[in-house]
Amino acid sequence: MARKQAKAHVEPARSLREIARQAGVSISTVSRALDPMKADLLSGRTVRKIQGIAGKLNFASNLNARRLKRGRTDTITVVLPLSVFEPTRYVDFSGATQVLLWQMMEGILKEARHWHHDIKLEPLFDPTAPADMMERVGYPFCDAVLFLGGYQHDRLIARVREKGLPFAVLSTHVLRQTDVPEISSDVRKGVSDAVKHLLAAGHTRVAFVGPEGSAASPNLGARLAAYRDTLAEAGCFREEAVMELADAPALQAWLDALPRPLPFTAAFCANDAMAWRLLQELAYRRVRVPEDMAIIGFDDNPNYRLGPKRLSTVRVPRRELGREAVRVLVQTMESKEPFRGKRVLPTEFIARDTG
Repeated sequence: MARKQAKAHVEPARSLREIARQAGVSISTVSRALDPMKADLLSGRTVRKIQGIAGKLNFASNLNARRLKRGRTDTITVVLPLSVFEPTRYVDFSGATQVLLWQMMEGILKEARHWHHDIKLEPLFDPTAPADMMERVGYPFCDAVLFLGGYQHDRLIARVREKGLPFAVLSTHVLRQTDVPEISSDVRKGVSDAVKHLLAAGHTRVAFVGPEGSAASPNLGARLAAYRDTLAEAGCFREEAVMELADAPALQAWLDALPRPLPFTAAFCANDAMAWRLLQELAYRRVRVPEDMAIIGFDDNPNYRLGPKRLSTVRVPRRELGREAVRVLVQTMESKEPFRGKRVLPTEFIARDTG
């Protein structure tokens, strides 16, 4: 039994030699090709050849040994805001949004796997008391911290910065903080393109329909501001066209009180849930979409792509944002140079059946 264990212990080295022999390269070249941090030092052809041979030999590198040698955990802690665990404020207009969070997490997890890194989730249950979480960041728990959202993390961000850990904030919209490293998306471009699409189709009376409190919300407020500015540039913005509604009965009452024909021919909605609810209410009232009214949502939520009318919307690149955040942190850890500034990805207007 002891002999079998000894043989298993030296197998990785033997495998490296065999891969090097079959590839016609040195063992050090094999090590570089199998290390995602060093593979870019070689040609793509060499890396693919070596990795192909390693796959045929069922070779797996000893990640734990590599981490011990480097004094690293190769782990990124992802801090989840308290809002993830709280009930949604507007049930009628915020449905099925968890899938959007997990789109972002999918990008984070896949990119971390590419770099042979692990992800550790830490919920921030009490934003006012960061001390408890600070005991679980840094070596031997993690090498970097990624914050989802930037509005409940101020105290913890300050403590992480003091500790000298690489960190970044991941957000679906550009944050107001100027001194926080950030990966976010350009909400203004997608919304502006959507509203310009409506204007080009002849819609000069475009309503904004969002949940109550949209203007005060960092997320929804950014969408409202982009809508307002784009219409104002075209000389078509009217304050009375902005509607913030608390629930489905409020939406129904608003539609019933409107004169016929409707005072607007298109609506940009703060999210897809709101747009979908509006679409249903208009169908009940025999208002044709998009013939009588065009509707555009926001999020490209997969839960609202089904049905007789596919929703036109603005897509936020959530998976790409997650991947970019991990990529930035891995590069920061390798270079030991702190990431500063903002990395902003574009949003995209997607025209479908409703507008």
